[in-house]
Amino acid sequence: MNVPEFPEKPIPAQAVKPFSSASGDSRVAASHQTDVTGRMIRSRFALLVVLIMVVLADMTVYHACGFTGPAVYLIAASVLLLIGIPGR
Repeated sequence: MNVPEFPEKPIPAQAVKPFSSASGDSRVAASHQTDVTGRMIRSRFALLVVLIMVVLADMTVYHACGFTGPAVYLIAASVLLLIGIPGR
């Protein structure tokens, strides 16, 4: 049976410097916070667009006469998707 051999002494781990805003890392922390806030706003806007699409579907498909409702919904939903896609 082959058993791996381990060194006599454990290899010491390298110390990692903790994140502190006192050094020059404050710009990195500020840009990260701005990025997170921007993503939250975009995701909330995307959810609002989906909610508007649900209301629009209800209004156009169920309360319209003939094929006018689905035609309006197709165009409006496409425009809303182009507006609401995050990361474009």
